[in-house]
Amino acid sequence: MSFYFKNLNTLEDVEKDRSFSSLPKGSIAVLTSGGDCQGMNSVLYGLSCRFISAKNKSNQSGELFDIELYLIIDGFKGLIDGTSKSFIKADLKLLADHLYAGGTIIGSSRCREFYHRDGRRKAAFNLLKFNIENLIVIGGDGSLTGANLLKKEWSCYVAEMIKLGDLSVEKSHSRLNVIGIIGSIDNDFFGSEMTIGADTALARVVESIDAIKVTAKSHSRVMIIEVMGRNCGYLTLSSGLATEASYVFIPESPHKSTDEWKQKLINRINFERSNGQYFHIILVAEGASDQDGVPIRSESIKEYLNKDCDLESRIVVLGHLQRGGQTSIFDHLMSLQMGVEAYEILCKESDLNITLTINNGVIQRKSLPSSIEEKNNLIKFIREKKWSQAIEHRGSNFHVTWHNFRILMSEPVANFCPTNQSSWAIVFCCRIPMCGMNAILYALTRYGHSQTIPVLGFRNGFEGLIENSFIQLQWQQVSGLTGQSGIILGCESSHRNCSQISDESITIIVDNLRTNRIKSLCFVGDRQAFQVLKNLYTNRKRYDYLARLKYGYIPMSICDQNLIVSSKQFDEKMSDRNEKKITASKNSIQIEWSKLGRDSMLNKTMRLICDLIHSINGSHNQLYLIRLNLNMMTTAFAEPSLFSLAVGATAIYPFEKTYLDCCLELNDENIERDAQQIRDRILQTNENKFILM
Repeated sequence: MSFYFKNLNTLEDVEKDRSFSSLPKGSIAVLTSGGDCQGMNSVLYGLSCRFISAKNKSNQSGELFDIELYLIIDGFKGLIDGTSKSFIKADLKLLADHLYAGGTIIGSSRCREFYHRDGRRKAAFNLLKFNIENLIVIGGDGSLTGANLLKKEWSCYVAEMIKLGDLSVEKSHSRLNVIGIIGSIDNDFFGSEMTIGADTALARVVESIDAIKVTAKSHSRVMIIEVMGRNCGYLTLSSGLATEASYVFIPESPHKSTDEWKQKLINRINFERSNGQYFHIILVAEGASDQDGVPIRSESIKEYLNKDCDLESRIVVLGHLQRGGQTSIFDHLMSLQMGVEAYEILCKESDLNITLTINNGVIQRKSLPSSIEEKNNLIKFIREKKWSQAIEHRGSNFHVTWHNFRILMSEPVANFCPTNQSSWAIVFCCRIPMCGMNAILYALTRYGHSQTIPVLGFRNGFEGLIENSFIQLQWQQVSGLTGQSGIILGCESSHRNCSQISDESITIIVDNLRTNRIKSLCFVGDRQAFQVLKNLYTNRKRYDYLARLKYGYIPMSICDQNLIVSSKQFDEKMSDRNEKKITASKNSIQIEWSKLGRDSMLNKTMRLICDLIHSINGSHNQLYLIRLNLNMMTTAFAEPSLFSLAVGATAIYPFEKTYLDCCLELNDENIERDAQQIRDRILQTNENKFILM
């Protein structure tokens, strides 16, 4: 999923921001509640950056700035406590020190007292005592339900306190603005494709399963892995797809009975063993059960496999490991933007009771009461055993993942003979192999076999097309590829000019395609792949075979590739690089523009920078220049300054001039001016600073 992120600059630029013409009415309180998750600290950091930016602007202009941003310690428990130890003012230095860490530095709790009206009344009194009119709650469905109740009952509490003399009319305000930010590794809240923490938790689960596979292979064992998620199977299902798990048990698709899941499980294991795979990964969601509500436990699965099937099995409980570790780049950027967006909304609007969600890569707002009602409807579907509706209600992301898992893990058609059948062809064409390419090869091959279509993979990209060098990919042959980086077929290694292909080469390629009875041609890669595809497509009038061919293009690059591939509109838009979707037509494969290949690179880059920062914690008043040794440095990030903000850099200097609107040009005048400013900041704060180049 691509993610749109506003043009936020570095921390120093945020402090100089002049974009705010208004301030929130009343002070702001923010708390984290329920189960912790990665990304909560990033929300606090983004919110605090915007608040301190507005505060500095007000102080410089001499305007009155009488509001505060309070961080509530220990969630609703601290809100009820109401002491100065529970209500602390935002400290950007403290937050910056924990910028990359998972969890929440202000603490979280599940407060039973807040479930009762008296507890919520105490919380309302403390909010009024600190002149807080805006409450931001970061948590799961239980936490947001509690915030919604507080909003609903607010006017009653105010009237009661005035009547009893606990509160004067002058210090009261009749409205409380509530913004909910969904923080949950379960990804179970209605109306949002992703929740804060889900991406990092999923990465942690996949990483753990990949490690467990090593010992499973060594001993030919069945590994039964318990995955968190309460009554949502998102983590289990998505990690199962990413790691090619043998079997998954999820709450949304229960078996009819114990006998049914036992028979299906052993059939799957026997099939894999008959195809040469002697280790098996079984994932069990936390809330898995059969249709009668009988829980499916890991112990029950192990007992069945050990005693009835004579298979050696082990149980692994990932547990709270899934909540820990460093925040992923996706969660980090999304959370930062959520915090910023919450502040901007409070500056512009009042009488709020909303939750922030992310859909199609863009942050949106939804009514909090309606979101909670839809969540309750989902619980109702499960209780009434309406399983298809339950899966649909999880959202398109979950539904598509479930659909893909069933197709890609389904057994191939028996007695499938590819001879004399029209085939699909896959060509990987790019300068640098990237993470995810093997996963694409795996998916296309498995999907082709599910449609009884032979799939050919050409070796070494464009060179393979010329030399007719290919592999006929088998169902079992691509097993285990999803976790491997690079591409087993090889990609274009030469620096040939793919924008100009000779007539002789075109003729050879057409003959090879015709000989192999290829009806669909899919290119995967960067601009190089696009250029080859463009050349073939523009020669359709000269070659009838090219005119009948179906084309597909999957843009995959650590650089932004905003390209169009559509047979219907290809001629008029072939040179357009600004579209973000590939239009569907009868002769093209519909693909959404994405940043495939970038996520792994961004995560590794951020981890390396994070390790460097931690290694210099003992020094002071130092300036470090970090040079990213990438020829695609400036094009690797849609907004380089966003990455600078995410890692806490003071400035970023890209090599190319493409991004001068949001970054700094590398010239003598800028360097001298910025060096003096950075030196002054270092001396004032007694801290280390670093810039990216």
